Amino acid sequence: MGLYGYVGAGIDRTIQSPTEYSNITMGPYHLRIPKAYLYKKDQLVGGTFDYIYMYALLPDISPRTDQNQDPVEFRFFPDGDKVITFKLIYFGSHKVKSGEELLHYVLSDNALDPNRPGEITEFGLTAYPPKPQQIFDDVFSYKYEDDELFVLECGKYGSKGKRPFNPRCRQDNVYIADGLYLSYEFSRSHLKSWREIDLTLKHFIHSLILEKTHD
Repeated sequence: MGLYGYVGAGIDRTIQSPTEYSNITMGPYHLRIPKAYLYKKDQLVGGTFDYIYMYALLPDISPRTDQNQDPVEFRFFPDGDKVITFKLIYFGSHKVKSGEELLHYVLSDNALDPNRPGEITEFGLTAYPPKPQQIFDDVFSYKYEDDELFVLECGKYGSKGKRPFNPRCRQDNVYIADGLYLSYEFSRSHLKSWREIDLTLKHFIHSLILEKTHD
């Protein structure tokens, strides 16, 4: 689904210590990130960035270690059924689509009618009926109690129950703080745990922020 583009040339495949940290600045925010969650060589050193690439293992957003390295495969970025990859982005004053705008865009991008109501699925998500034999992603949404809109795109399973290689689910532009947003991907096999994944990951990201120095 292409969340990270071509980043293979700058990755570090070694297992990093979860007790060593990279000090990173994103706009007015200072973050202290355990190196075990990072895989870009320049970001392992620390510094100032507009975006940070990270990864962890589901279900509890744990770091890769010598004991749990088997589920992780490295190509151009970390991959595997239990791997969640995520990107923290600092947009500054740049306008980011609201949840409703993002849902409208995602539905249109997947050739679905943005004005057609969805249907509640077994996982508590609203699913949007696909067109017959359409080849685009499946789209799901959920509105939290605070009106935050969760929008998820998931790659399709293959025909007759056959799966494509590790189909992924993706959420973009999750609000973390003013100007700071999160995008992430995980295997569709974990779709039933979407809420736990979303809430646990957001809690983890907030735990990395040491301070905001200015507006």
